[in-house]
Amino acid sequence: MGKNMDFHVEKEIREIPDTLRKRRKLSLEEFASVMEEPIFITGMGSSIILPGNNLEKINELSGMNFKINHSTEVSNVNTSTVIALSNSGETKETVLALKNAKAKKKFAITRNKNSSLAKVSKHFIHMICGDEKAVAATKSVVEQTYIVVQLFLEKVGKYKPISSSEISQVEKNLKLDFKDGIIKKFVNADKVIVIGRRGLSGEIALKFKEIARISSEHEIGTEILHGPATTIRKNSIILIVNPEMFTGYEKLLKKKVKCEVFSIKDLGITGDGIYSEIIRFSGLLKFICEIGKEKKLDLDNPEGLSKIATRI
Repeated sequence: MGKNMDFHVEKEIREIPDTLRKRRKLSLEEFASVMEEPIFITGMGSSIILPGNNLEKINELSGMNFKINHSTEVSNVNTSTVIALSNSGETKETVLALKNAKAKKKFAITRNKNSSLAKVSKHFIHMICGDEKAVAATKSVVEQTYIVVQLFLEKVGKYKPISSSEISQVEKNLKLDFKDGIIKKFVNADKVIVIGRRGLSGEIALKFKEIARISSEHEIGTEILHGPATTIRKNSIILIVNPEMFTGYEKLLKKKVKCEVFSIKDLGITGDGIYSEIIRFSGLLKFICEIGKEKKLDLDNPEGLSKIATRI
């Protein structure tokens, strides 16, 4: 790991509620008013798909045309607006993608208005955490998710800032004491299969690998029910992060597989409403950190993150 690539995973997780409080009264109405369809979101790293669930809802309600994908795919997309996320740190790939995009409206969500990404954009949205040359793996994901959701909600005239009660849910999730028995089961698992919406499940699967050093993958909704049960090893664990998508299927899943099945409800993690992904994400991060501590891992040096964010 190179210089200035310090990670402070637990510290950043604890600071998530304050990040949301500072963002709560931010208005993006002017930015939202100039966005043109179709809209494409780009960035290197899995945080680009964390807002996916909420944006799909907005797309359905408003008839908007948006896409979420990785930066290397932007040049082949016919789009009017590109929103580039700096993720944990700006990457050469993301900067080039925004620069080469044919879109009339180019947005950059990053910290520094003089950064490489900001310079190739037409509209700069300022972040309060992260840095164009730093690797901040937690707060930046949450902040950019909040900003993107806010942009789309303001675009359709339905913006509703995150409430004090929702931030309280985040804080409650960050103070949870998880049962030793559950923590140890995850510590000893060969693999964790995360089930849920595309954004949240993918991001959490990545964090299991990075922070807890546990092999993991994600599945979307009920798709896991259609695959062969023989591919799921007995010493795996299935974790359902969007239980409302799996209502009525949990018993069927438990009959099909031989491994243990947990839901965020079993962990005591809560989260509802338009910002449910952020609320649940914070609690799941806390849970993964507890697994990492049980394994006596160095949480400030998670594996793989330096490969996600390449310094410019």
